[in-house]
This record gives sequence, structure tokens and C-alpha cells, in this order.
Amino acid sequence: MDWAHRYRGLVRTSFTAGITMSAIATGALALGLATGLVPTSIFGARELIAVAIRSFGAGALAGGLFAWFVARGERGQTLSTVSTRRVALWGGLATGSVFLLVPAVAAGSLVPIGVLVEAGVLAGLGGSVASAAMLRVARGSAQRLGKAAVSSDRLLP
Repeated sequence: MDWAHRYRGLVRTSFTAGITMSAIATGALALGLATGLVPTSIFGARELIAVAIRSFGAGALAGGLFAWFVARGERGQTLSTVSTRRVALWGGLATGSVFLLVPAVAAGSLVPIGVLVEAGVLAGLGGSVASAAMLRVARGSAQRLGKAAVSSDRLLP
């Protein structure tokens, strides 16, 4: 596999994770605004756009970290032989670590460390579940395509 193929995989994984996280976060805020659970005096359309952009960036970073972790940790594995637990581990570490990077990126931020740790743990759990679920979906798709797709295509060289 050449470097361009690896780079495309990393970019696609980052973009997909960014879009997904942005949709989830923006949808949750919009639902909160529509139901009145989030006060419209504090949050509005401007914050929806800000949440969409920030969560896309966080998701893209988590997706890139996940792709890099899988590339390093599962080298030479096939889709059928890669461990679901290890993929969940990589997804949890990648997603949870994004919140640990917040203090480094936003120096001077007034976010309490307890909030960052809780957010990191919750995001890590979500990333683990999502990663394991997507592996199951990918395996199911590969099996529908036939056994040749599962056994001959390596995840990474």
C-alpha cells in the first residue's frame, strides 16, 4: 500500500468522524433549544454554528487519531481477524484524548479539570461503542460481498 492510499484513508476517517460528531452535537443543541431544555436567552443560532464548527474539528481530530492508532496497532490484520476489543480500545483512546488536549489548545481556558475528565471518559466510552459497532457493520458488509473481500483485503500492510 502506498503512502497516498494511507493518507486518503486517514483523511476520510477524519472527515467522517468530524461530520458525525458535528451532526450529533448540533442536533442535540437544536433539540435542546426546541424543547426549551436549553435557554434561548443564552444559546441561539450563532451558537449552533459555533458548536457545529467546534465539534467537527474535535471529531476530525478524534477520527485522525483513531486511524493512526489502528494503523500502528493493527498492522497486517484483516477485517475478519482484527479484534473488536482492540478496535474499541483505539476508538476510546482517540475520542477520549481529544478532551485531554483541550487545556493545551485553549491555554487560559476556565474549564474545570473535573469537567474535562468527565467529558473525556464519556467521549471515550462513546468512541469505544461507535468503533466496535462500525467494525461489526464493516464485517457484515464484507461478508455480503463475499469471502474473498474479507480474506484478501488487508486493513494495513
